[in-house]
Amino acid sequence: MARTTELQLNMVDSRKETEYMKEQLDALVTAMQLLKNQLEVSDDENDVQLENLQRKWRLEDTGFCSLASTCHTMRDNWSLSMKEMENIEEDLKLAKLKEHKDRNRINALERALEITMLENK
Repeated sequence: MARTTELQLNMVDSRKETEYMKEQLDALVTAMQLLKNQLEVSDDENDVQLENLQRKWRLEDTGFCSLASTCHTMRDNWSLSMKEMENIEEDLKLAKLKEHKDRNRINALERALEITMLENK
C-alpha cells in the first residue's frame, strides 16, 4: 500500500513538473513571437510584454536573452546599412547628374572647337 501511495505521489509530482515545463515552453514560444513582432515593428506594448515574460519565467536561463540581444544587434546593423545605402544611392544619383552635365558641356565645347577650326581654315 505504501508503495502505491509513493508511486501516486511521484506521478503527481511528475505531472506538476510536466505542466510547469509546458507552461515555461508556452512562455518561451510567446516570447519568440513577441521578439519577432518587436523586430518587425518597434512597439512599446511588445517591449512591456517581453519584459514581463522575462521576469516571470527567468528566460535568461534559456539563452533567450542572448538571442534577443543578437536579434536587436542585427536589426540595428541592418537599419544602419539601409541608411548608408540610401546615402550611397543619393551620392550615385548626384554623380550621374554631374556626369550628364559634364558630358553635355564636353559635347558643346567639342562642337565649338570644330566650328572654330572650320572658321580658321
